[in-house]
Amino acid sequence: MGAGIHEFVPEGVMASIMGKGSWWSVPLSVVIGVPMYSNAAGTIPVVEALLGKGAALGTVLAFMIIVFFMDRKVQFCLNVQGISIGKYQQLVGRSL
Repeated sequence: MGAGIHEFVPEGVMASIMGKGSWWSVPLSVVIGVPMYSNAAGTIPVVEALLGKGAALGTVLAFMIIVFFMDRKVQFCLNVQGISIGKYQQLVGRSL
């Protein structure tokens, strides 16, 4: 995703949507980040691409926090339901 943002999204688009002058940039980054749960290391390329295209630092931090939170929430819900992380990886084909 980070490579796609870096290569195909014009710089002005990210600055206008997630820049410092937009009041909706933090709520928008949270809405985008909720379905995209990943580990903390997986968000670094996306964060780097967003910052390089002109997104505000606070917006990018909100995005990074919600993505990391959703990953922890998924792991917690799996543990509560008695599903091991290894079994989840076999079912979905994705590592946490």
